[in-house]
Amino acid sequence: KPKESLVPESRQQTLEVHAHDTTWLQVIADGTQSHEVLMKPGDSGKWVAMHSFSLKIGNAGGITILFNGKDIGNLGEKGQVVKMLLPADKT
Repeated sequence: KPKESLVPESRQQTLEVHAHDTTWLQVIADGTQSHEVLMKPGDSGKWVAMHSFSLKIGNAGGITILFNGKDIGNLGEKGQVVKMLLPADKT
């Protein structure tokens, strides 16, 4: 029987962003490494963190986000500014 609950703590979190509209994005990995990018349609980016990402998205309708390989779905409307934390706090 596999022990699925024993996920190594060193497992990294991955964030992939694909733009289909011009979108300003700030990505903060583990609360320390900040990256700001202006993404154009067709652009994509990938970031890695040990624990979490804090995101500020200038055009929530302009991008698709894959967190650890899974599409997190609709982020908001075109032009909407959204702040989010991944993984989301369970509190």
